Amino acid sequence: MKNSKADALSQWHNPANAPAQSEPILPPSVVEPDTAWTSRQLPTGLLEPWPIPHRPWSHMAVDFITDFPSSSGFNMILVATNQFSKACQLVPLKGLPTAMDMAMTLFNQVFRTYGLPEDIVSDSGSQFTSLVLESILDSPGNQY
Repeated sequence: MKNSKADALSQWHNPANAPAQSEPILPPSVVEPDTAWTSRQLPTGLLEPWPIPHRPWSHMAVDFITDFPSSSGFNMILVATNQFSKACQLVPLKGLPTAMDMAMTLFNQVFRTYGLPEDIVSDSGSQFTSLVLESILDSPGNQY
């Protein structure tokens, strides 16, 4: 038994038997770019590389891991990452902290052990950009 659909498709896709196309498949507005078109993206800026740390915990990154099932009342983790060795300090939290709670947690769990960093990278959440944290870190040579 002959497969007429397969024969028809093979004839169509065979370049020797394909009909000549005088018109493009796409309309001209798609083929030729519109000169009035403008990008909706903001112009890109120059990337600035992170400074190379000269000692452990001099440069760190902080962020939260959220939405864990509650375990002894804890459902979040504060992650403080050392940019020198990529080691991290994990601090369990019982919810999203206020700016004062965040500053005290960083001070008691990270800064007390490793010292004040010169630089902290975060996602610019209100807990990380507060005046409370700035005042704790406000010492000569520190930037945040």
